[in-house]
Amino acid sequence: MTQALAFLLFTGGASFLLEAQPASLNGSLALHTDSMGAGAPTIVFLSGLGATSSYWARRVRPLAETHKLLLPDPIGFGRSARPDSTYSLGFHVRAVQPLLDSAGPIVLVGHSFGALVAATYARAHPESVQGLVLISAPVYASRADALAQLSQRNPIKQWVMAHRSFTILLCSVTRRIARPLIPLLAPDLPGEIRDDATAHTARAATSTLHDGLYPTNGFDLLRALPLDLPVLIIHGDADRTAPWAALKQLLAERPEWQQLVLRNIDHHPLLRSPESVTEAIRVFAASPPRPPAILGMSPDLRP
Repeated sequence: MTQALAFLLFTGGASFLLEAQPASLNGSLALHTDSMGAGAPTIVFLSGLGATSSYWARRVRPLAETHKLLLPDPIGFGRSARPDSTYSLGFHVRAVQPLLDSAGPIVLVGHSFGALVAATYARAHPESVQGLVLISAPVYASRADALAQLSQRNPIKQWVMAHRSFTILLCSVTRRIARPLIPLLAPDLPGEIRDDATAHTARAATSTLHDGLYPTNGFDLLRALPLDLPVLIIHGDADRTAPWAALKQLLAERPEWQQLVLRNIDHHPLLRSPESVTEAIRVFAASPPRPPAILGMSPDLRP
C-alpha cells in the first residue's frame, strides 16, 4: 500500500459513518478502553490518527502475561465519545488524562500522533510515567514542514491537505468509493484495522490533522521531555510519513534515549515486525534503563 493511501485511510477516508456525540471530559468514561492482563507497571497504548485499540490488541497480547495493558480508543474515534469540538493536541491529552492519572505509574506507549499525545502527557506529568515509548513519532518543525512531509512534496496533494474544506470534501468523496474497496486497496492492513479506520467523524479526523498534528513542533515537544525520563524510540528507517532523518537529527541531542531502528520498515513497525516491537517494550517495561543506552541499531544508523 502506498503512503498516500495509508494517509487517506487513517485520516478520514470514510469519516462520515458515525454521528457526533456529547462527551464529558471530567472522567475516563469519555473513552472506551480495553483492558487485559495483570502486573506492574501498567502499559498504556495510545493510537495514531485514525487507529483504535484494535491496532494494538492482537499484537501486544503477549505482554499481558506479565503486565496490565490498557488500550483506549482515542477521543472521537472507535467506540469512544465523538464530541463536536476542536481536536487539538491539548484536547486529546485532556481526554486521556483521567485514565492515565488513575493508572500510574505507567509505561506509556504512543504510535504516530499518539506519540505526540504521550510525550505531551509525560512532559506535564513525569511523576506518573515510569517510561515513555515513542513509535514512529512525527517530528515536524512547522505546519509547512508537516504538509511537505505528509504530501511527499507533491504540490497537488500539499495544496489539498493545506485546505480544511478540501480535506473534508476528499473524506466525503472517498468514503463512498474507498470503503467497499479497502480490502483491495490496503491488503497489507489487517482486517480489524481496516474496519476501524472508518470509525470516526469528519470533525475528529480533520480537526486532529489540522488543529492537532499540523501546529505541533515535534522538535520542541521532545526536547522539553525531562532529562531523567527513560525513553525508547522505535522507528522504521523506510518511514516516509515521519522520516527517520528528522528524528535522527533530534536524537543527536539525546544520546541517553534507547533506540530500536528497524530496516526497511515503514510507518507501522508494530504491524510489520510485531515480535521485535513487543520484545523491546517488554524489556523496557521490566526495567526502564537509565542513560545512556542504545538498543538494536546498526552502526550506520546511529545518530
